[in-house]
Amino acid sequence: MSKLSPISAFKAIKKLVSENKFLRWGFVFLFAWLIPSIVFWSGIYMFINEYQSRENGLIQDQAANDLISYSYDATPTRYWHPKFDNLYKQFKGLRFGTEALETIVADFKKNWPKDSLDIYLFDGSFEISENNKNTPEHKLFFELINKTRNDLAENQKDSTQKQQLQDEEIKKIGKVFPAPELILNRVQNKPNTVIELGNPDKYSFCYFNYDKTIKSKFVAGILIFVHSEKITQSFILKDTLTKKNPQNYGFITDSLSVLPKEADNITAEVLSDYFQQYPTNSFRLKNKIFTLHKTDSGAILISAFNAAPLPYPSLSLIAFFYLVATVLFSKITYSAFIKNIFYRYNMKQRLIALFSLCYGLPLLAAIFLAVQYLYKLEHRILLEEQMKSYRKLSETDKGFDRFLTSKLVEFKKLTNRLKKHTANPKKLIQIADSVYKNYLCDSFHLISSQTEILYNTELTGAEIRRHMSLSSEEKEKIYETWTARNATISERHRQALFENIEFKNIAQEDSVTSENNNFRILLSSTALSAMDFYNNSKGISTPIKRSPSTLIVDSIIESTTQSLFQSAHTNISKFTTIQGIDEIILGYIDILPGPLNKEAWYCYVMLIDLILFEREYLTDIFAKTQKNIFYDDEYCNNKIAAISGHQFAPNFPRIDEFKKFEAIIKRSKGDSKTFTHKMLIDGKDSYVSVLRCSFLKHYLLISITPEDKIRAIFYKDLTTTIIFFSVFVLAGIILSIMMTKLIIIPINDLVTGIKAFASQNYEYRIPVRSLNEFGILAKECNKAAETIEKHNITNRIRTLLFPEQEFRCGSYIILTANSCSKIVASDFYDYIQLKQGTYAFIAAKVTGNDMSATYLISMIKTAFTLLCPTFPFSPEQILEKLNQIFIPYYEKGHLITALIGIIDPTNDAVLFSNAGYPYPICIDNKTKNKKFISLPSTPLGINKNTKYSKHKINIEKQTIVLYSEGATGLTDKNGKKIGHEAFLQVVENRHNSESKNLAKDILENLNEIAMKMPWQEDITILTIQNRI
Repeated sequence: MSKLSPISAFKAIKKLVSENKFLRWGFVFLFAWLIPSIVFWSGIYMFINEYQSRENGLIQDQAANDLISYSYDATPTRYWHPKFDNLYKQFKGLRFGTEALETIVADFKKNWPKDSLDIYLFDGSFEISENNKNTPEHKLFFELINKTRNDLAENQKDSTQKQQLQDEEIKKIGKVFPAPELILNRVQNKPNTVIELGNPDKYSFCYFNYDKTIKSKFVAGILIFVHSEKITQSFILKDTLTKKNPQNYGFITDSLSVLPKEADNITAEVLSDYFQQYPTNSFRLKNKIFTLHKTDSGAILISAFNAAPLPYPSLSLIAFFYLVATVLFSKITYSAFIKNIFYRYNMKQRLIALFSLCYGLPLLAAIFLAVQYLYKLEHRILLEEQMKSYRKLSETDKGFDRFLTSKLVEFKKLTNRLKKHTANPKKLIQIADSVYKNYLCDSFHLISSQTEILYNTELTGAEIRRHMSLSSEEKEKIYETWTARNATISERHRQALFENIEFKNIAQEDSVTSENNNFRILLSSTALSAMDFYNNSKGISTPIKRSPSTLIVDSIIESTTQSLFQSAHTNISKFTTIQGIDEIILGYIDILPGPLNKEAWYCYVMLIDLILFEREYLTDIFAKTQKNIFYDDEYCNNKIAAISGHQFAPNFPRIDEFKKFEAIIKRSKGDSKTFTHKMLIDGKDSYVSVLRCSFLKHYLLISITPEDKIRAIFYKDLTTTIIFFSVFVLAGIILSIMMTKLIIIPINDLVTGIKAFASQNYEYRIPVRSLNEFGILAKECNKAAETIEKHNITNRIRTLLFPEQEFRCGSYIILTANSCSKIVASDFYDYIQLKQGTYAFIAAKVTGNDMSATYLISMIKTAFTLLCPTFPFSPEQILEKLNQIFIPYYEKGHLITALIGIIDPTNDAVLFSNAGYPYPICIDNKTKNKKFISLPSTPLGINKNTKYSKHKINIEKQTIVLYSEGATGLTDKNGKKIGHEAFLQVVENRHNSESKNLAKDILENLNEIAMKMPWQEDITILTIQNRI
């Protein structure tokens, strides 16, 4: 029995199909309907995946924001305050001894564990309720923490006297309270605030409030202590988190785990393991989306939501129309091929139908892409708004650095002004006093070369002094913002603020007096050292006279206050930064020489709290904002604010702006430099973009974008898109009618095809309507266009994707040679120079020689170019990132191998990391020894958990040869594969010939021994040699 050739088999199948009308109808239905249906439903599947990913992402973002808010609300101070404040409002004004008091206390305490709260009630004369225990000690404690505030309120005559605690009083309250002095210092003068006392068990938190207007025998004050040993964190979380939404939120602590009801049968141990192992805080498990957040205390907050459901209504509608279209197509083709019932159409109608089909498919694809575009448009608009906000906020932050430079120029002008009056000390004092009283500095000190202090100010900052002239109502608001931020305000400052008394009329506290004296000595010694340094720099040998006490201070401050003291030698006429725990002080020292700019007569020192400059800068910025000159971009004209949790820093545009953004201040302490937080602002959902400043050290700059604005931009773009597609469809219909009148006979087809080729549209194909001369001519024209198109595509791909064949790497040079077996290359190489003085290169191979390979190669090139600067010495991390990118493509049948190297010409070394690429060859230039460099690894995209290793190779006096699999898989003239050993011999022969282009010579040698061209696989040769 003779074998059936492929041609004979094809003819037999063709004959069978032509004779059997059912087979013919089946082939038409397969190619004209089923295959397009597969493509259509594949697109629907991709769209659904994108839809679910987007919806799930929104769920994750919302859950993450909710958990951050819940975490903040569960902090003890935040949790207890509204409860205690509401309790005080119920008690306030009730008469002692009534049953209502006992009822309110009993009802309140039953919500908490036994003995977890101590509640004490006081009347207007500080008498404690008879129902409370330890009456004397708690009464004394309540009097002490309210005494100073009450005395100020009553305007006592001796308002300058500081309230001191007697030893017997401390001893008495110490019977009840641990560390009584510490507790008093923390609680005193902070009413209506939950204060952390620092004790881990009993007396952990304290709350008190008092209304001096209420008379005796009526409840005027309340004192509450919280014992944390009785109230666990899990109790607070259960009341805060799970009580509000137990369906979707829960928590895990060491003592208790309360999981969301949506978690189904998933245990706390499983979630904890995922939290430790999963790379992000959100993951999907059993069709649930879990988001986890770890609090500062170690508890794990959990949210669980159902994953985004499939759009079943839309899918049902699409499926219905698809079934209707399938039935209609089946009916028409069955009538034509089985029943031989043909519908009569003239040429014009046929052309209209054909053109509509050709136009309709791209139109459907365009509509599909437009839907995808519109689906992502709102998210893209939000990202653009965020980037614009971050850019403007960053520019505002950087502007403060330029502002400091301008202030330095102003201070130098002040120096020039003072120099004109060195012969008139009274004028110098007058100018110094003007500078101080105009809040240009926090303190000003003027010292003569005779160690006389001409002008000296107190240590009270400008932020406190500037408020003395305000109204009582304004002062009260400012004072509230300070206490809300736990500001440390001395009694003396408080009296000056609220009684508008000059400091000189206030008796100084002993500690303040001592501090001022020490600081005055420090500044005097610093000034004298600066004048000494100035005289020496001018060649004046006359030393500044110093007292013995000053010399002793010099040796002390030189070792303890380096920044200020050394500025006397190095930073004259410059700012010196003095960094404290919570404060940043700028010191400015300058010299006032005598006549003719000879020896130093005076030195002045100014200390400026950075907040003072920040206030001046931000005041100017927000003044410009109100005049609409701060932002010039239509889409970036958002409301901005500057908030600070610092005790004295002013907030903008309102002094209490920080209260509105407490959650953001909390989040900024542990979040990245920039982040966006969605919250309710003035009754509107808004996106708040936050920048943690680099120059404005005490501030967060925020930009508020209302969600309504994002939607307005979205609807504007949506309208534009709809109008564009309407015009596009209408133009297509009109064009189809016009074109059908011209394309009626084959000659017009040929003319149209020739014109298309002349305009370099080589993708166009002339319809072959017959087998006569016109048909033959059309076929040959199409073949010519195809040949031109192939050549054009190959050159364009090489031009766009592949670099030059030579690349200089310091003293080394990379030479490449490449042979493409088909139209589209599957091999790829590239190299770039890095800022660190190193050079990165990559050699890769993608299975397949179709356009998908080119697409993947372009992805590799882009990712390689972007990742190398980020990981300049870690090729293994670059491969791990690439591995994550190409996971989906391995599942689609693409295998990718790659090798990345980073050349360090300074150290004559190269860092290799391999992902399934053939082992490189290393040849010693002196001994001619050759070997394969073993780099075992796994190709990209197979396993997302694959880790790659880094290998350091010394390439001094070495030649490195890289090659693709096509080089060793080449078939020689005997029909055998060359293999690694034969290829190694080819490399050695060409290396010994001292070739100028080793890569090109190796490729030419392979061409000589190959059995035929083109080769079955692409071949790439890459060599690294030292040319010095």
